[in-house]
Amino acid sequence: EIGNPLLASMGRMGRDFFNVIIEDSTEYELFDEPGEGNLLTTIQSDIYHLRWRGKDIEQAFISEDDISIQVHSCHSPMREVEVLYNNLLFLFERYKDLRPKDIIVMTPNIETYAPFISAVFDGYYDERTKIPYSIADRGAATESPVVNIFLKILNLLNGRFYASEVMDVIDDIYVKERFGLKDRDIESILRWINDTNIRWGIDEKHREAHGNPSFKDNSWQAGIERLLLGYAMSSKEEEPFKGILAYNDMEGDYVETFEHLLDFLLPLFEYSKEITNQYRLDEWAGILDGILDTFIAVNEDSVRDVQFIRETILNLKKIMVSAGFNRAVSFGLVLHYLKNRLNIREFSTGFITGGITFCEMLPMRSIPFKVVALIGMNNDTYPRESRPLGFDMIAKNPRRGDRSLRDEDRYLFLEAILSARLCLYISYTGQSIKDNSTILPSVLVSELLDYIEKGFYHPEKNPLNIIIKKHPLQAFSPRYFQKDSNIFSYSQEDYEAITVCKEKEYNERPFIITPLNEPAFDFRNITNAELKRFFLHPVKYFFNNRLGIFLDEKSTTPKDEEPLELDNLDEFIIRTSLTDKMVSYADPKKAMETIYGQGILPPRSPGRVFLDRTMNEAKTFLKKITGFIDDRKDPIDFTISIDEFKIKVRIEDIYSLGIVRYRCSNKIKAKYIIELWIDHVLMNLYKPEKSFYLSMNETHSFKPINNGEDIIKSLLKVYEEGIKTPISFFPETSFRYAEQLKKKGHGAALASAKNKWKNENKEGEPAESEDPYYRFCFGDYEPLDEAFTEISNTVLEPLLEHMDQGYENGNI
Repeated sequence: EIGNPLLASMGRMGRDFFNVIIEDSTEYELFDEPGEGNLLTTIQSDIYHLRWRGKDIEQAFISEDDISIQVHSCHSPMREVEVLYNNLLFLFERYKDLRPKDIIVMTPNIETYAPFISAVFDGYYDERTKIPYSIADRGAATESPVVNIFLKILNLLNGRFYASEVMDVIDDIYVKERFGLKDRDIESILRWINDTNIRWGIDEKHREAHGNPSFKDNSWQAGIERLLLGYAMSSKEEEPFKGILAYNDMEGDYVETFEHLLDFLLPLFEYSKEITNQYRLDEWAGILDGILDTFIAVNEDSVRDVQFIRETILNLKKIMVSAGFNRAVSFGLVLHYLKNRLNIREFSTGFITGGITFCEMLPMRSIPFKVVALIGMNNDTYPRESRPLGFDMIAKNPRRGDRSLRDEDRYLFLEAILSARLCLYISYTGQSIKDNSTILPSVLVSELLDYIEKGFYHPEKNPLNIIIKKHPLQAFSPRYFQKDSNIFSYSQEDYEAITVCKEKEYNERPFIITPLNEPAFDFRNITNAELKRFFLHPVKYFFNNRLGIFLDEKSTTPKDEEPLELDNLDEFIIRTSLTDKMVSYADPKKAMETIYGQGILPPRSPGRVFLDRTMNEAKTFLKKITGFIDDRKDPIDFTISIDEFKIKVRIEDIYSLGIVRYRCSNKIKAKYIIELWIDHVLMNLYKPEKSFYLSMNETHSFKPINNGEDIIKSLLKVYEEGIKTPISFFPETSFRYAEQLKKKGHGAALASAKNKWKNENKEGEPAESEDPYYRFCFGDYEPLDEAFTEISNTVLEPLLEHMDQGYENGNI
């Protein structure tokens, strides 16, 4: 009967092992008693004597400054490693003779934690706090980029050819070298994939082989056909040729890039077809050698790894000969073999190299270290579950001494407790990164904590409150720098950040305290297009042109799923495109074929149904605008000088009625009305004209004006101010304020503007306050102040005075 519960629950494997090896042997006890100097050694002594503290022996006192066993609860693996780093610095400070080589850090899955370890331990540039380290037990596929890309290619050949997976392969350094591709070529290829809407699948047959309907839309074949047609014959009218819509950006230097892309894709497609067959092992070795030669460049950096792959492939022939196995096998079986063989730790280094050793929790790691740290001790990770196969007779009828992954992990945890000399450090993800809810640790950690709670006492505190430390989500939390806190940080950067925040809250500080000087470029020599771009988003204009900051760049990562449904923006773009094409050449059938050929619609029937419905909406809208867009005139170009400004003007969309613009949407956004207003004022300085803006449900118009020069002067003053500092003009919110001010007065107008700013009435559009530039500039501060009302009135009061909404339903 084993008295100590830790040994009883975790030590069964060790007990069975020792029973097996000493059945016919003489036993010599050479264990040393650890003593009872602190919490760690007391528990080790209890295990040595097989006693249950709190039951067989009275509880022991635990000191409040006892750090021999520490348990840290964090929000993520990254935070675990950051907390570990700070606590190791503390141990070095407390124990002067402690060296990095005296510390081992073990985790159930080193591959998960390796990137975070490198990021944290390589991220400290202060030599005083830099800790040397090494990572052991990483597989060859992880440590070798050549092995990694070879396995990626094999997985790609056996998969669905998702656009992101293909780009991941072609962007590899050895693949780019093999096919003569540069970084700018990769950017072009990525743009082609996004523009032609390639998603997945080689062609319709490849999709059918993967259990999906046989259709070509959004496949690699569909995209390549568009690129090839664009290379052979550009279609300026954007009309399909034999059902294919040419991609018209394939001239100049792009031709060579396209050739390199085909050199990569075509053999990839051929190998994908070839691996669907079954071959003997020696035949598979030849195919795999061909894949290696075709896609991976051999140079002085890759030659060793390529040779390692070749030796692994050659081993297939040796297996065939030695086993006398001549039957054909599938690619899946060969791929499984290669993954296992190429992931063996042939390239593994880093165990006990003089720095801190990071490694996986494996048998035979019970080497005594002064500090033993266990990270990633999560409830769903450790002990690991083994799922034996149905035909595994050993698992069904286990005997003493048989391997059990779960029992092995429990024993490894016990060995870690016994191996620590100064400190046993444990961390786990114990708080949700989403809602801060509690997450339980590994059951082994819980058993250890349960033993400590029942076997030890403190007069004023629960023992667990001494050894368990819960950490905040962020490394720059003020808790790390408070006097009475039980957690700490050595980060100078985080301390300085907290100090700045204490001096004054960020959201209360203006982004620009003192306006900038006039820019180096001649901002007084502008175009009407530049002036419109400013008033559509003054803060963005300031960030882009004065600070060189761009926050709203779209992600260029290719999508992997074909468009099964369309959002409001997609529908609007298609409606507008249909309307524009019908206005241009009034052929609904050709317009629909052009839209469908772009690959932006759901495939087959859903796309056709949507396109028919959208075509009907576009036709209805076309009837409304027909009376406005008769007799289109050429654009007008002229230059005007006002004060010190010189504005070069180009006015387009001129018809017999005046300037006419339209959007096939239910409503017209304020920014488009403001855009038309600026052109309208400038046009009226040239000659009196009306202007119209039409949507499906609204029609706005501007009357001819006589005081255009005064209006432009006021706009240019706002522009000059916005060049030097971010101004509080927000097109949608400002328009709401100015419109309501005219109707209801300042108080009600400002309240309505605040609702619009935060979209509190859920009007279907995202809140203007969520714009990334406004968030960056103003934070949580609501900038609807006196400056906001003043600028809104200056810009929009003349606009509203000259705007007329009396042209409903297309009646002129």
